[in-house]
This record gives sequence, structure tokens and C-alpha cells, in this order.
Amino acid sequence: MDRTNKYKSLFSTAAIFAISNVLSKLVLSLLLPLYTRMLTTAQYGTAELLTTISQLVVPLCSLAIQDSVFRFSMDSKQNPGNVLRNALKVASFSSCALMLLAVAFNWYEALSEWKVYFAIISILSMFRAIFSLYANATHRTMVYSIDSVLYNSALAVSNVIYLVVFKLGLGGYFLAMITAEVISIAFLFIKCGLWKELKASGKDPELLKDMLRYSAPLILNSISWGLTHVVDKVMLEQYADSASVGLYSAASKIPSLLSVVLSVFSSAWTLSVVRDYEAEKDIAFYKSIFDLQHVGCVFCAAGILLVNNRVFPWILGDSFAESTVYVPTLLIGTVFLSYTNYFSSIFSAMKQSKLIMYSALIGCAVNVVFNYMLIPKIGIHGACIATAFSYVVIAVMRTFFCEKHFSIGIGYGKWIFSLVILVALAAAVAVSFYAEICAVVVLAVYTVMYWKELKSMVGMLLSIVKRKGKNA
Repeated sequence: MDRTNKYKSLFSTAAIFAISNVLSKLVLSLLLPLYTRMLTTAQYGTAELLTTISQLVVPLCSLAIQDSVFRFSMDSKQNPGNVLRNALKVASFSSCALMLLAVAFNWYEALSEWKVYFAIISILSMFRAIFSLYANATHRTMVYSIDSVLYNSALAVSNVIYLVVFKLGLGGYFLAMITAEVISIAFLFIKCGLWKELKASGKDPELLKDMLRYSAPLILNSISWGLTHVVDKVMLEQYADSASVGLYSAASKIPSLLSVVLSVFSSAWTLSVVRDYEAEKDIAFYKSIFDLQHVGCVFCAAGILLVNNRVFPWILGDSFAESTVYVPTLLIGTVFLSYTNYFSSIFSAMKQSKLIMYSALIGCAVNVVFNYMLIPKIGIHGACIATAFSYVVIAVMRTFFCEKHFSIGIGYGKWIFSLVILVALAAAVAVSFYAEICAVVVLAVYTVMYWKELKSMVGMLLSIVKRKGKNA
């Protein structure tokens, strides 16, 4: 496949993901103000804590089998139905483990009341992950994208019904998640005709061994990421209170605006790099995509910082307005998270899951240590710094691993300089030092710095559009 077709495939897939993500986030944009008005800061903190713990333990109990589903279903040498059959076998045993684990919540007072919700949400999220990743890997991109919109729409509608109409409080929050999960699972199972593929599949114990061999290191990777997201909240509750957890969680939602773009691009990039790696290993293609992602990230981050001190306090409401002071630090972390996702896709294509695991473990350790050192002294600011710095460490390690095993020729000077400028802007916004003026200046500097790259990107996109028009 020539490079123009590779770009066309990547951006076409990204466009489908983008549409579904924009629609999903448009629906979900109503949820944060709803949560911050219908739940207290303590209730919202408890909700975030339980869902984060669920995200932490599901990979452990499921042996991260969902990651193998995605990678092995794309392998031309494997029968996708056998992959799905093996994954569901593992998930069935994992469900029992999750139910037993929920009993342990009796000894955790903050969450003991919600242990049943924890078990149900965890089990359903595990099966939904398997089905959705399988759909994506088996060239059902449109179904995968529609499911994302369906899930988030069901979540939004359910929240309105349970929180606003019936005023069920935190219980309604969890019931909305369960309702959305059930609707999504039913849609994927029926739309993809998964019962037919399971009926046509057979036992393949050797494949199961290969899948577990690949996913085993990713268990620690997922746990490390989960700990990175849960340790700060647990420590904030311990050294501060649930209200601090709520403020911190609300602040983390703002960088998710950038995460929306990253998740769209990362999903499309993972599909592209796995397919290309087995066929050609086009280094120049990988390098150009890295540059594209970096330029997009710094521009988006600077744009978010431009409106952080003016727009977001109004969106969050009076009770959560102060959380915007924590956004700049978390946003820097999100930028570095983009690099970790980029290199993770390459390692996935290489089936080098151990490289993913090593960096995640080190990053998790850094996060725990810095949280322990900083939260007792500076509270929420400490949690933000610990999270951001752990992402920096992981990004640096994965860059080093990639350059050692599969170099793509990154231009470090310009890359690092642009990040230094972004960090300086984040500091200015955090202390309200001419925040808007500084953001405009940085955006202008980036435009000059990356003028050549911007022209190249526009030309590339126009070329793809023209070619598509000729083929129509």
C-alpha cells in the first residue's frame, strides 16, 4: 500500500471514530454539570473512587484478556471466532473472582454500601470491552463507533431519569452505568451476530496459551495505570476528604477534552500500525504520524489553557469552580500521555507487551512515591504533580525503548523546546499571570515553529480528499 493510501485509511478510520466521539462527548458534556449539581462533592468523590477501583481490578481478574482479543483478532493466521471463544471462557471464570472480591468491600467503610454495584459494573464492563474490541479488530469499525454513541446516549438518558426524575442520588449514578452497559452488550452481540461466530468456532488451547502469554504482562500494565488513577484519590480521601477527591476528579475532566482527540487518533493509529507492521514496517510513515500527533497535541493544549480561567469555572458551577486551578498541571500530563499511547501502539504491533509493562510499572511507582510525599503537604496540587510526572516518566521510557528496538528518528530538539514552552504557559495560567495573553503568544509561536508541518498536513489532507473525489 502506498503512503497516501495509508494516510487515507488512517484518517478515514479516525474520521469515523471522531464522529462517534464528538457525538458521544456532546451527549456526555451535559453529564458533568448534571453530576456537579445533583451530587455533593463527597458523593461524586465516592462515585469516582468506586469506578476507578473497578477499572483497576478488572484487568487483574480478567487476566487482561480483552487486550489479546484486539491483537489476535487482527492476526491473519488466527480464526477470530476462536479468539472470542477463548476470551469468553476466561471472562466467565473472572466474573466469579469479581463477585468474591466485592465481598472484601465490607472492610472498606467508604464503599461497603456499594459493593453489589461494584461487582455488577465490573463484570459488565469486562464483557463489553471484549465485544467492542472484537468488533473493532474484525473490521466492524462502524458498529464499534455506533456502539460508543449508543452507550454514552444510554448513560446520559439513564442519568437524567435516575438522578433528576427519581432523585436516586449515588445509587442512580451506578444504575445508569449498569443500564448503559447492558444496552451496549446487547447491541454488539446482536449486531455482530456473535452467536454465529461462537457456534462456528472450536477449541484452540494453543491459541489460548498464546493469548495469555501476550496479555500476562499487560495485567501489570493495566494495574499500574489503574493504581496511577486510584492512588491519588485514595490518598486524597485519607489525608484530606471526599470533597477534595470530587474537586480533583472534576479538574481531571477538563484535560479529557484533549483526551477525546487522543483517543480518536490512538484508536485509528493502533489499527493502522498493526496492519502496516506485519506488511511493510514503513518507518517514514511512523515518523510523520508522530509529528502530526505532537503538533495537534500542543495546539489543542494551548487552546484549552487559553479558555481555562474564563470558561471552565462557569461550566463547572460555583461548587467546583476552584478545580480549574489544577487543570494546567493535569493537562501537561495528558500531553505526555499522548506519547505513551503512540509508542504503546507500536509495541502492540511488535507483540512486545513486556516493554509496555516495564514502563507502566516504573511510572506507577513514581506516582505512588510522589503522592505519598506531596499530598500531605500540598493536597490536591500534590496529586496533580504526581500524576503528571508519572506520565512524563512513562513517555520518556517508552521513547527510549522504541528508539532502541525500532527507531523512528524523532527530532528531539524541536520537540523538547515546544514542550518547555507549553509547561511555561501552564504555569502562567495556574497562577493567573496574564493567562490569555500568554496563551495567544504561545499559539503564535507554535504557528511559526510548525508552519512547514502545518502546510504539509493541509496539503496531505487535500491530496487525500482529491484522490477520494476522483475515485468516487
